[in-house]
Amino acid sequence: FRAYKNRGDAFKFFISGNINIRNSVIADNGIGMKYFHGVGDGVTLENTQVIGMSQDAQVRLGRTCPFTNPGIRYSFNTQFNPTLTNVTFAGFDCGRQAIGPYFEGRFGGQPTMGETLSTTGLSFVNVDKGSLP
Repeated sequence: FRAYKNRGDAFKFFISGNINIRNSVIADNGIGMKYFHGVGDGVTLENTQVIGMSQDAQVRLGRTCPFTNPGIRYSFNTQFNPTLTNVTFAGFDCGRQAIGPYFEGRFGGQPTMGETLSTTGLSFVNVDKGSLP
């Protein structure tokens, strides 16, 4: 699957579950994936690239700072957060975040830690250290 050049979110999941996104490229979007409160097995990204600013966009637009911010945005105070397995984040610089947690307060959320982000085999290429979670 390819999600490319979306002005808003490439993927948006709201109370979603049992979804697997495999062998995909998510590039040059407003937000790569926005995630709020999963159900069941939640959402899994596997063997996927999340690219803040692709080489194509750099050449085409004549800039190096990505529009994408963040690559993955998830609510830290809810349950069933996404699972990231063998995901590569690339091209997140100029203060942009590869992974950006946020507080979800619309449904009486408490400012406490919910379920953590589950990760295995993440890699970061051309990513500012300040953008790492």
